[in-house]
Amino acid sequence: MTPKPPHGANPPSAGFVDFSSNLHPAPPPAEILSAAAAGLSESTRYPEPRAETIRAAYSDRLNLPPEQILAGPGSSSLLYHILFALRPEIVVLPTPCFSEYPFAAARAGARVILHAAEAPAKLPPHACVILSNPCNPTGKVLPEETLAAWLREARDAEGFLIMDEAYADFSDAGPREWPAKEFDTYPLIILRSPLKFYSLPGIRAGIALMPADIADRVESDLPPWPLSQAAGAAVKAALEMAPEKVRDRRRRIRVWADSFRKAFRTLPRVAPVESDIHFFLIRLPAEGPDGPEVSRRLADHHLWIRTHAGMPGLTRHDIRVSTRLPEENGRLIGAMKTILQERPDGALRGL
Repeated sequence: MTPKPPHGANPPSAGFVDFSSNLHPAPPPAEILSAAAAGLSESTRYPEPRAETIRAAYSDRLNLPPEQILAGPGSSSLLYHILFALRPEIVVLPTPCFSEYPFAAARAGARVILHAAEAPAKLPPHACVILSNPCNPTGKVLPEETLAAWLREARDAEGFLIMDEAYADFSDAGPREWPAKEFDTYPLIILRSPLKFYSLPGIRAGIALMPADIADRVESDLPPWPLSQAAGAAVKAALEMAPEKVRDRRRRIRVWADSFRKAFRTLPRVAPVESDIHFFLIRLPAEGPDGPEVSRRLADHHLWIRTHAGMPGLTRHDIRVSTRLPEENGRLIGAMKTILQERPDGALRGL
């Protein structure tokens, strides 16, 4: 069996607090749960063969033709279909990046080039570059001038750029607006995960925006019925959420995340990396336990984190945590303090 890339989430039992999956810690809104339940009750018939209702809803919201919008069972699934449909010979990945990108590129037959910088590089002819904005795993939002430079490189190379906006809903400004003219000017593909922000990753749904000619090629590779009845109803309800409720949900996690980062700065020799959203990297001290060891010890406290050993651009001393509810964040800080105080012989080290 071909090995799969490591991911966060999926702690050993329901009793764990999961800091590894980058979801909003508040419960899903009742409106979306009700819509999903109503959609489930319609599951005695097949869903729409091309997710026409959702594509039309996004068309109205984004002022894009529905021919430029595709839906699928998660943005990762759409990424695989896009790469298989377009078959780039080379995929350039600025690092660090989401662990699924190099795996998906290799499965599509592409040669992967790792680019250890945020700033753009000159692309080989017809190459694809995959960016995440905000970046997973750093949580940083890409500067506009850097994004513009990457778009120019993709255009000049006659390649294309895939922009993964899975966590854009968590940024202060929300998802970036992409006017139709951008898709006329640049070979640009946008991926979105409309239900992460609403704590519903188990309802698999993804949206992709792209030029119509690329969408036609990708859709020919998509199977019919890309969204279940429940997923389609949930996405539509998310799209129709009242703006003030969206702003309040965004404000709450910003407050919790700011407090969480400040608490990490009180731990000696630990360096939280600056982030623009709710998850962030932590650099552990080189002389102490590394990420996998810290993860094992935190599991004894029923706390689950994401380690990055072996990921390009990161080290065994890098871990990633996602903001949870304040009392849960406090549990992690307390456990981390205990672990960092312990010496290998079990005694406490001086702080």
